[in-house]
Amino acid sequence: MSGYSAAAVKFPFWFYEFKQTMEWQRDSEQWAQVKRHIIDENWFKLSSISRRQSLYSEVAGRVQSLTPAISNVFFKTDLDNQRLINLIGMMNTNRLFKAFILRTYRDELMLGDLKLEDYEIQAFFRQIQTEDDAAAKWQDETVQRLGSSFRNYLTQAGLAKLDGTTLLVTRPLLDPPLEDALVADNHQDYVAALTGR
Repeated sequence: MSGYSAAAVKFPFWFYEFKQTMEWQRDSEQWAQVKRHIIDENWFKLSSISRRQSLYSEVAGRVQSLTPAISNVFFKTDLDNQRLINLIGMMNTNRLFKAFILRTYRDELMLGDLKLEDYEIQAFFRQIQTEDDAAAKWQDETVQRLGSSFRNYLTQAGLAKLDGTTLLVTRPLLDPPLEDALVADNHQDYVAALTGR
């Protein structure tokens, strides 16, 4: 995968939609049926066809990125870990967000500061811009919107709480079967990032 994408500015956390799609898959619905639910039947009540197509593409990508072991854990774990599995799907499909979790979020846990200031989020994007030609062309507005998207992802995943403009980072409690499934899938990096080890 070459280059970083700023596409995250278009995609919300979409947990409810992810969960419903996971349920359709569990019930053996084919992707053509899932696509029909989302786009033709407008199951999630979106205002435009393009938004429905965008949601389908993004959420289907997240679900399809998960291994069977992680998908199986989804239906046996609590809501907090289900949100983490959605986040894992996002990390699997969004290289920029994955880098943010593996670098910036993990550092906050490891260093024990547990406060993610806006300047730290901006520093992450500036560093990416020095590493990647495509990212170097992002306008300031794009960087601001990416920062806002990532802050929302962290709060909706339960990895942080907002205190004014500061994110108070929280350490999630990974369900042992989810941790085992991640390790079995060679994602010790995800476990390390989410636990601060």
